[in-house]
Amino acid sequence: MTKNRRSQIAFISVRGVTKVFNHECALRNVSIEIHQGSRIGVLGDMGSGKSTLINSIARVRGFAPTSGSILFHISICQHCNWVDFPSARNCERCGGEMIRRDVDIWNEDDLKLIRRVRARIGIVLQRSFGVYGNLSALENVVDILQDSEPDLNQRYNKAAKVLESVNMLHRSSHQARDLSGGEKQRLILARQLAKNPMVLLADDPTGSLDQENADLICRVLNAAFRDRVLIVTSHIFGVLESLSDTAILLDEGKVEQVGDAASIIDAFAKRAVPPEISRRFGKHESIVRLENVTKVYHKMTSGIVKALAGVDLSVDQGTILGVVGESGAGKTTLSKIVAGAIQPTSGSVCIRIGDEWISMREPGESGKGRATRYIGVLYQDYSLYSAMTVFENLAKSTRTELPDEFMKVKVVHILKRIGFQGSQIEQLLKRLPDELSEGERHRVALARVMMRDPRIVILDEPSGTLNPISKAELSRALRSLAAEYGTTIILVSHDEEFAVQTCDQIALMASGKILGLRNLLPSS
Repeated sequence: MTKNRRSQIAFISVRGVTKVFNHECALRNVSIEIHQGSRIGVLGDMGSGKSTLINSIARVRGFAPTSGSILFHISICQHCNWVDFPSARNCERCGGEMIRRDVDIWNEDDLKLIRRVRARIGIVLQRSFGVYGNLSALENVVDILQDSEPDLNQRYNKAAKVLESVNMLHRSSHQARDLSGGEKQRLILARQLAKNPMVLLADDPTGSLDQENADLICRVLNAAFRDRVLIVTSHIFGVLESLSDTAILLDEGKVEQVGDAASIIDAFAKRAVPPEISRRFGKHESIVRLENVTKVYHKMTSGIVKALAGVDLSVDQGTILGVVGESGAGKTTLSKIVAGAIQPTSGSVCIRIGDEWISMREPGESGKGRATRYIGVLYQDYSLYSAMTVFENLAKSTRTELPDEFMKVKVVHILKRIGFQGSQIEQLLKRLPDELSEGERHRVALARVMMRDPRIVILDEPSGTLNPISKAELSRALRSLAAEYGTTIILVSHDEEFAVQTCDQIALMASGKILGLRNLLPSS
């Protein structure tokens, strides 16, 4: 059967799906047909329903449609129960005869059949770092192959090839918990590719990757899903253009447009207006100083790993410093040392509190404990309390007993500062984290950091899940925090465009070293 013919065969039917979270409608009567061989990009503003749609199709717990249905049109082998596309006539495993079935992924009574269908669905979620941290990268991929490949040698061979395809073979012996955020994201993708899925549901698969590795992932997905189904969301228009032929534009949970990807992406991109760049003249009063800082890890599997190699850095109060570089350059290690979360192997790390310089290498309340109370950190793998509303998440973050009336005033003030509109905030405060889009959750997590009135804020990949409109709002919000409150912000990112929009200085990192500083402040 030709590729053109396969592209006309329905594979997934989303029929009248509505999803309501706590009286808030995330999807509104969504109906789409997804055919074999489809490559579909899903785009829309923050909170438009993109992630909800992806999670509902993947049958992720908590995303069952309030009404409507999601049907998978499949073929299933009568002998070994292998599940394949509806066009399959003979089983690729045992050669047995295949018969057609329509499976309602949320309402099918045969749970074994549901598990077989889900085994052929790959999913990569935004900022999902769900790997086995105590296992190596290689063992993580071998683990996913246990059910499908009985021969151990073949499992290792397949795992090596998959790791190589996502540029992770050189990290195969590293424990997953020691990988950078971008490397973990590539490892998660490797685990999903190893499943040999019929469909991959990728929710912003390149959001935490530098440009080089984002391009690599696009090439891998283009090759792997040439004859399979790929459904992808992304805030990066170039990624959507590369990976999709058809685009679905969502607006407030409704399908606004379906059609040619290039045309829809181009129309949506015109909504994203770059922020006006406002630079400040700093007073050149340092608040962070690092001198000859090194960080060395000793690992049984890979020997000595030098994460930082003689870093010197000074950050002025009230400025925004961007730390950019490829995945694994040492950016997150540097930020954790400044925050006092880990100790350097050698060198000096000092934070100025008032007129005193505090050594972050001195333990106790008179040492780094005095400084860390004024440092707010938002890492890539942040989490919110799922059983608490947004208001409760923010109000309880201060760890002080103050009247709710005072807390609400402060919460609303901070949410406005980070770009939420007054009309949104009242409803936002009542919602649970699972009812928010990933972009909304990320900004609420930033608000939680700001509730503790930090002097220094460290942000690890803050723009990774945001579309251009939301990035522009966040950029303005960060510059406002620095300009109006004198907050010092260290922004760790692979997104150099966002860093240039937002920062006063940019430090370029590679191989654990700062290669140079780029000053974006106006000359005095």
